Order: sequence, then structure tokens, then C-alpha cells
Amino acid sequence: MTMPTPTTTRRRTAPSSERRRQLIEAATEVIAETGLSGIKTSDVARRAGLSVGLINHHFSSKDNLLAETLRHLGDELRARWVRIQQDETLDTAEKLAAIVDGMFHPNVATPTKIAVWFAFFGDAGYRALYREMAGDFDTERSAAIEALCHSLKTEGGYDGIDSEALTTTIEALADGLWLSMMLYPDWLLPQEARRRMFELLATQFPRHFTGEGLGVARTDRLA
Repeated sequence: MTMPTPTTTRRRTAPSSERRRQLIEAATEVIAETGLSGIKTSDVARRAGLSVGLINHHFSSKDNLLAETLRHLGDELRARWVRIQQDETLDTAEKLAAIVDGMFHPNVATPTKIAVWFAFFGDAGYRALYREMAGDFDTERSAAIEALCHSLKTEGGYDGIDSEALTTTIEALADGLWLSMMLYPDWLLPQEARRRMFELLATQFPRHFTGEGLGVARTDRLA
């Protein structure tokens, strides 16, 4: 008879919140490997070292598990910048930099997590779920970027900048860089993608940004 290991015993007796986290992390890994159409709850349970019954207990269905996995990734990405947006001691450029840094943080912009985002983008069956789950998040971030771009335009006297169009460009570039990072992870690393984002900002707001990050603003305040 196979004796349970300390690891499997801990997983089975862990608090409910930890088991949910284990299952979401396992789902993230399996989606990245198989895509959404090929995912099976049995594969997720096996990866987590838990039972299929626990997936049904915590999420009721595979679709609920996938929805919560997407929500988890969205909350993680949002948390990277929203706290800084609410910090009134930071200036406009620092807040815009925080959004860029959040997009390409090493714990967020991993090949596995980016693959999951694109799995939802590309699967017709789950695209509606993405719009339902992440639509408010996307709208919030776009609105924040546009407001910050408009403020920088006013503060710096950057005539000719269309804040709405620039926001679309920023988000399109971010998505394109994510795609390149997923397809060519050895060629484009998060820090290089981040630099390319700041190169764009430097062309639009040269008195506030350099090709490496913040110019006149202080980067240490964002730590």
C-alpha cells in the first residue's frame, strides 16, 4: 500500500482557501499547456495533488473553476497598480509608470500566465466569459490610463496629444508585447518589454519619461 507523503497529507488537510488557491494555480498551469478546449478537471486535480471531488466542492463545475482562475489573474494584475493610483503623494507620471510596471512585473508577466490570458482571448467559446469577467477591469485600467495621459498633457504642455488614441496605443502595444513574450520567451523578457513601453511614453512625454522609465519622477517611490 502506498503511504501518504507529508505533502499530500498537508494538501488534503489544508484550509479551504489554500485548497482553492492550489486548484486555481493548477488550472493555470494546465490551461497554459493544453488550452481551454483540452482542459479536464481530472488533469487539474492531479496537478494539484487533490481529488476531482474537491473541484466540485469548491467550484461546482469546470466553468466556474475557469472563471475563478481568470478572476484570480485579473485581481493579481490589478493589485499591481491600483494601490499606487490611490496614493495622493505620488505624481501623475509615477502613477502611469505603476500601470506599466504592473503589466510587466516578473510575477505577472510569466509565460504560463500570459498563455492563460491568450487562451481566453482566442477561444470563441470562452471569449464571452472573458468579456463578462474582465470587462470592468479592462475599462477601469483604460480609464485610468486615459485620465493620466490627459493630466500629463496638461501639466507638460504636450500639445497635439490625443489621450484616448494614446491609451489605445499603449494597451495595444502591451498586448502585442505579451504575445511576443508568449511566443518567444527566450527572446523577449519582461524587463525588455517594459523598456519598450517606456520608449513609447518617452516619445509622447519626454519631460517625464526616458526609454528606461521615469525621468523627473522618482522610481524608488513605487517600490
